[in-house]
Amino acid sequence: MKELIVFFGAIGDTILLAPAIQKLSKNRVINAVGYPERMALLKQVGWVEKVYDADSIDFASIFSTPSNKLCDFLIQFDTVYFFFQDGESLAQKAKSIGIPCAYSFPGKPPNDWKKHASTYYLQCFGFPPIKDFILPIPPKKIHNEVIIHAGSGSKDKNYPIDFFLEITEQLFNKHFKFRWCLGPAERNLSLPQSIPILQIEQLTQLAEYIAGASAYIGNDSGISHLAGALGIKTITLFRSTDPKVWSPLGPRVFTFTRENLCLEEVLRIICEDT
Repeated sequence: MKELIVFFGAIGDTILLAPAIQKLSKNRVINAVGYPERMALLKQVGWVEKVYDADSIDFASIFSTPSNKLCDFLIQFDTVYFFFQDGESLAQKAKSIGIPCAYSFPGKPPNDWKKHASTYYLQCFGFPPIKDFILPIPPKKIHNEVIIHAGSGSKDKNYPIDFFLEITEQLFNKHFKFRWCLGPAERNLSLPQSIPILQIEQLTQLAEYIAGASAYIGNDSGISHLAGALGIKTITLFRSTDPKVWSPLGPRVFTFTRENLCLEEVLRIICEDT
């Protein structure tokens, strides 16, 4: 069977969707429409065969009258899954084109969702919750640095920058190798020149670099989800979101909230067996 996933989620959402895609891909050929640089993570591990940019297939026309180009593209699939709020009309249009099966789900769990977010996506496809998950992207090099990511897609999620600077100073005093990861939201940070910076634009290359780290610490962000899924020791700080729902997947994830955040404990976890 040839199936299509239409998903325009953030980096973290894409990784939370990944367990469902992994299960789907075991006996089906999965293609995706979405943000190519994010879906490339799933393509690299072989769970998605091909990723299509929305503009390349004239996807926007589905919101009015599907163009011939879009119809010709969609008709090659047996099943299409749309992850959109109020996307039932998209599923109906897909069926009218001649696609045998089309389904629509909200792109995120509902506001009152109490289980882990990955369970929501698994449930959309009829799969049970998972216990373990790894995104099997191997490191390009084992460098054993501690990766520090002080930003996220929302200021409400971010702990004060001074907290991360204090961790950096402590690691320096303990002779640990470390590097700050800066994305587009953190480019304007004013940091001491002595702090080494990691700036990698391509997400798959960033994954290969982080996979070679000894540990990672960051706010609730897409890069924290990436680090956790890669299997490295991942400490995630939650300020405005619920870790029971949004904690990164992975076997070595540690979460802290405002209520239990302790610098000494964070440092202990980073330094343990490192």
